[in-house]
Amino acid sequence: MEGINGVPQGRNLGPLLFNLYVNDLLVYLKDKAEVTMYADDCALIILENEAQSLEIKINDVLKSIDKWFCANNLKMNLNKSSFMLIKKVI
Repeated sequence: MEGINGVPQGRNLGPLLFNLYVNDLLVYLKDKAEVTMYADDCALIILENEAQSLEIKINDVLKSIDKWFCANNLKMNLNKSSFMLIKKVI
């Protein structure tokens, strides 16, 4: 069937194929964010000292991710995505 990508959930090959498919995301974002992956989850860590600089950097990373997803025929599930801001208090 044309237009269908992926592996049915619950298959043993799923996590392996996912990792093979997205392993270049690490290289693609290497200068913009730290990428941590486990099974089929991905976390991006973006560090910046100033709020305005952080906002610019986050938007740049999100644009890059969107471009990568489009180029790889993937779609991000926004219902399973979240954002967390952590601030160091001195």
